[in-house]
Amino acid sequence: MRARETLRRPSFSNNTRSSVHLVELLDFNHDGFIDLLTANGDNGEYVSPHKNYHGIPAVSERRPKSFEEKWFFPLNGAYKAMAADFDQDGDLDIAAFPFFPTTKNPRTKVLSIWRNRGGLLFDAHTFPESTTGRWVTMDVGDVDGDGMPTLFSGH
Repeated sequence: MRARETLRRPSFSNNTRSSVHLVELLDFNHDGFIDLLTANGDNGEYVSPHKNYHGIPAVSERRPKSFEEKWFFPLNGAYKAMAADFDQDGDLDIAAFPFFPTTKNPRTKVLSIWRNRGGLLFDAHTFPESTTGRWVTMDVGDVDGDGMPTLFSGH
């Protein structure tokens, strides 16, 4: 992987975003090029108004050192996003949460998992426990050795 060189001089299309909390290097579309998953939200010291660049973008490398945003889900106060094959269908899904959620859209208030249907088309899913906290951390691992990723979150 050419991560050091790629991150030193990335060239995004005209969609450069600010307030990036996380960058994960992966290969969403299995083309051998580095793709980026980021969480773009403010730094959480206060609730800020909704900003159109808050959310979870997936950025794909079109050719060496040239990136293009392929998918974006608006998520006010996006704080963390991680990719794993949660449904074991061979492609990467996304888990993410906001630090200060908006109250207008219930889907954006909680820890959510976006199932990848292929071609970077995603369906959002939540679960009852996802509304019980103000999430600040998350990780993914195979805790019981069954080969399936387990999502850990904390507040």
